[in-house]
This record gives sequence, C-alpha cells and structure tokens, in this order.
Amino acid sequence: MNLAIPSLISPIKLNRVLNKNSRTKTIFSTSVTKQQRPEFTRNSISASYNYQWKSKQLYQHKISLFNLSYVNFQGDSTDLSNISEYLIAKDYSNHLIPTSSYTFSFNNQNINKLKNHSFFRIHLESSGNLLNSLAEPLNFKRLRDDEGNAILQENGNPSYTLNLWNQENIYTQYLKTSLDYRYYWEIDKKNSLAFRTMGGIIYAFGNTDQAPFHKKFVAGGANDLRGWIAFKRPAGSLAVTDTLYTGGLKLISSIEYRFNLIKKLKAAVFLDAGNIWEIAQNNNKYESANFYWATFIDQIAVDIGFGLRYDFQYFIFRTDLGFPIREPFEGTNWQWEKVNLKESQLNIGLGYPF
Repeated sequence: MNLAIPSLISPIKLNRVLNKNSRTKTIFSTSVTKQQRPEFTRNSISASYNYQWKSKQLYQHKISLFNLSYVNFQGDSTDLSNISEYLIAKDYSNHLIPTSSYTFSFNNQNINKLKNHSFFRIHLESSGNLLNSLAEPLNFKRLRDDEGNAILQENGNPSYTLNLWNQENIYTQYLKTSLDYRYYWEIDKKNSLAFRTMGGIIYAFGNTDQAPFHKKFVAGGANDLRGWIAFKRPAGSLAVTDTLYTGGLKLISSIEYRFNLIKKLKAAVFLDAGNIWEIAQNNNKYESANFYWATFIDQIAVDIGFGLRYDFQYFIFRTDLGFPIREPFEGTNWQWEKVNLKESQLNIGLGYPF
C-alpha cells in the first residue's frame, strides 16, 4: 500500500532547492507478506519513507530515507536444516532489516517518436550500519542460545540483538548495489530489438555473515532466466534440488526480437544468459556456489524461447516459453535436446520483461 504526496514532506523546505519541473513526490509505503512452505512459514511487515524527483526530464532520483522490515520465522529446525543456509542469517531466526537507499535512473524514450532509446539504473543500499555503531555504547544484548551461551558467527564475531515483542531479534548489516542497462533498437513500427544487461552484488558483514533472503538476488522467472522457475536456478554450479536459491552476486544479459503478428497480438523470440553466485567471504560451506573469475564463464546458464503478448492498450498480457539449453552443473555442452515442451518453462506476466 502506497501513499504518494506531490511534494517533499520535510521540516526543511526542500522544494526550494529544486525547480518547478522536478515533479517531486513523498511516498509512504507499507506491506505485509507471507511465504508458506512445508518446512516453514515466513511473515514479513515493512514500512518506508521515500523521496522521488526529477532533476531533468530524463533523470529520476529516489531516496529511501527510512525502510524497516521485520521478519518472523515459524518452523521446525529439523526441517529447516535440510533446505538451504541461504534462506536467512542465523538459522532462520527472527530479524530486523533497517535500510536506506538511493536509486538513479535515466530514460530517453520518447513515446511520441519512433527512435532508438536507452534506459539505465543504479541502486545503492545500506543496512544496519547506524545500529551497529550504537551496539557497544548502548550495551545491546548479544545473540545467545537457550542455555545463555553466546552464538558466534563463523568469523568469530558476535551478533547483537534488539528486544521487540519480548523477543531478541538480530539486525542485518550489509551493503548492496546493482546496475541495469537496456537498449531498444526500433527497426520500424512493427519490429524492434531489445537488449538488457544487469549485475549486482550484496555483501554481508559486521552483525550478520549472511544477507537476508529476500534482499539477495534471484535467478529464473518471468523477467529473468525464463527457462527456469524463480528461486529454482541454483547458485554457481550447484546441482538442482528442491530448494529455494538466492545469491550474493548476479550477472545476466538478455536479447529479444519483438514483432507484430495480427493487430494487437505481438510475439518475440529471446535468449537469456547469466547466473547467481555466492561471495566466498559469506559462504565457506558450498564451494561450487561461489563466484571466481577463473570459472564463472563455465557457470553461465543459457535459455532460448519465444512468447506471445497481447496489447490491451493499458497493459500488456505476456506469455513466454523458455527452454534451458545450458545447465552449469551438467557441464558446458549445449543441450539442444531440451528444446521440447517437456523441458520447457511457461511464464505469465504483465508488461514486457524489460
């Protein structure tokens, strides 16, 4: 749920700093999510306070001054141990995610003219640094087990906690950045070529040695590697299991040829390539999931496919069928035999993937 106010709500009159064409906004957001699996139930509530404005017609800025998420886990630890250590720091414990972020985007598309255009976005995010600087001066409690013994991270550092609702909750500490570039070549009114490349990294340190599950990067799904289900594309060259996968580093590129079929019915053929990995400093258990310059090319997953899109004028209804033709854990050979309906992945979405 979002509430957008067409001005910058602040004790300081920030609107005077910007010109009249800045299109300023203050956005208050809140959300409640629930993820239920056989092994656990994960509940999350978030609230944020954001500023958004344009410095020029092509440039947009967004600052999240304050974003706080509380995540609650419910589940049997014996079941949780069989899933994945990537899901959450400290064995699926309750935790806080206090963040601030800045996002800059550039878009030179002109909807009234048929011309080539580009899109670029950079995102910077930080979590837990202010709280961690106050941990020792304010004598925050340390994470302990049921017997009162301190639970240390793998690097030997303690994790500090905050008491909320009579429970001790660790808070995350990490730095995150991502870059997203897209280029659109408008061949004519009925044909176009779209290219996208994206990369990102999240590094956990200080109070936690794992970044939170939903803040890490995901591979697969309707807007990504379309030959795989979201969260099911393993990190690095890990073998596929019945696990939800996320990663601390991501690289992906896609190219898509779009063309008109009949009236409002459009189509596309595409190729996606990329993967997610873990950062070695945050993962010393699964070596094959870690990113290394010498091996990452061999761990690139590739899919091809085609899709149909129907233009309802106000939105695009999209279906894409992806075929995984290169699976890293099965080797570096191309697997053209997987271009069949049995091996395909159907994706349904609204709007274009990029």
